Amino acid sequence: MPQPILFSLIDKVVYDYNLIQDGDKILIGASGGKDSTALIEYFANRVKRPNCNFEYKALAIQSDFQKILKIFLISGMFLLKLLMWILWPD
Repeated sequence: MPQPILFSLIDKVVYDYNLIQDGDKILIGASGGKDSTALIEYFANRVKRPNCNFEYKALAIQSDFQKILKIFLISGMFLLKLLMWILWPD
């Protein structure tokens, strides 16, 4: 499957500005929007490449006013086969 143009642009910025280095641990705030979903998908694909020595996690924080959004977020991540953690604060 060819790489989306967006992922090529992200690759260019990451390379040009040396944004990811060996051993980095990256946390992505998952809101369910297009930007965070695309970033999660980008990192899920990027860690599969050879010589990628970094970790990433996607985190969504459940709140009472966003229950429906989180349902869509969870189902979307499941359909894309992307890993995500959800935090339910007390």
